[in-house]
Amino acid sequence: MLLAAVLLGLLSCSERPAPEAIARGFVDACAEAVQQRRPNALRDLIATDYRDAEGRTGQEVLGIAAGYLLRNRSVHLITRIQSAEQRDERIAATVLAALAGRPVDDVALLPSMDADIYWFDVELVEEDGDWRVISAAWRPALVDDFLAP
Repeated sequence: MLLAAVLLGLLSCSERPAPEAIARGFVDACAEAVQQRRPNALRDLIATDYRDAEGRTGQEVLGIAAGYLLRNRSVHLITRIQSAEQRDERIAATVLAALAGRPVDDVALLPSMDADIYWFDVELVEEDGDWRVISAAWRPALVDDFLAP
């Protein structure tokens, strides 16, 4: 009985993953859903009360993503997490992403590809044991952003 209480105490004190690991898991799940062209999987990554600075709801953001998938036959991603930090119960992350029509094996090839490149500022919240985006903003980025150290 004492052993069970000690183990329970240790488990309850165990640290949650670092913000970078949480952001990486979220970004990888998004990339997989996009590359597999699965909007329903993207829906599962959006918090139920999503709202961004532009006033968009989660359903509207999902529509933007689905439209992108409809316009592009094949989407391959390469991502880089610029920063991730804990803010109260949320994770704020800045992610650089290149979306291309063919696999991107090396960022040095980006200048020769017709890739869409964006900075994403996302805010993640834990919902039902999973991390989901509750707010996001995106803006165009440059190939040079990927090539910078």
